[in-house]
Amino acid sequence: MTFRKLAAVLLMTAILFGATSAIAADYKTKLSLTVPKSEANTSYDEAYVLEVPSDFTITAAGWNELGAIKISHATNSGDAFSSKKKVVVTAVSANSWSLVMSGDTTQTIGYTLKTKKDDTAATTEFTFTAEQVNAGASQDIGVDVEDYAAKKAGEYGDEITYTAEVADAETTITVTWNNDDITGSEGQSSVTKDGIAVISDRIDFNNKNVLGGGSFETDLGNFTKIVVTASAGFNSLGEGWTVNGTTATWEGTASDSVPFSGSMYEISSIVFTIEPTSQE
Repeated sequence: MTFRKLAAVLLMTAILFGATSAIAADYKTKLSLTVPKSEANTSYDEAYVLEVPSDFTITAAGWNELGAIKISHATNSGDAFSSKKKVVVTAVSANSWSLVMSGDTTQTIGYTLKTKKDDTAATTEFTFTAEQVNAGASQDIGVDVEDYAAKKAGEYGDEITYTAEVADAETTITVTWNNDDITGSEGQSSVTKDGIAVISDRIDFNNKNVLGGGSFETDLGNFTKIVVTASAGFNSLGEGWTVNGTTATWEGTASDSVPFSGSMYEISSIVFTIEPTSQE
């Protein structure tokens, strides 16, 4: 009897010991954050990689696809190609765009460098914007070879040299509105298209009239010139505007907002010249 009571006491002690000796566990939440590069902390350069078509054997007269001129930003350089620059690639023929017979330079076969079969004119200059360089871009090219069936038999050849140059990007952009772009509902007093808005007291969309004064606004940069063509003329457009018959031109201090005080009747087109906002 005494033995059974002792066994019960020992069992209870083991249970209590197991409960109080458990090892504490660590539970964790890991936090991470990636801050993307902004325009302010992005480094710019003028480094690029250019690839041109490899050697090519012409086997037929007419259109021959050579491949593509390819350009990209140099990955071991800065973060991006400068938005203030562009790359201009110029192609030059060693024999003035003729295949010349080996051993007899009087025998030639003419050809034209083009971007596609249906082009009617030659293309020897290719421009890549900063955006294209950063994204990676290509331009397909080929040669249109004259019929050589009656030419003297032999080996003919030429060499195209591609010269790449970094140049300043265009400092202005041009946006054109046509008659159909001035569209809206009755009572609407503004029109927005391609990053530009005209805001006026009243717009007659049926007749393409902008009435009672207002302003042109843009978020693309600053206007440097605005040319409005309106077949029924203008009145009292205000400071900075010059009217010559059916054309009104504004040229003044570059601004993202250009006011006008009068009306424009039966507008057929508006051409905006804008100095883009710097991206660097």
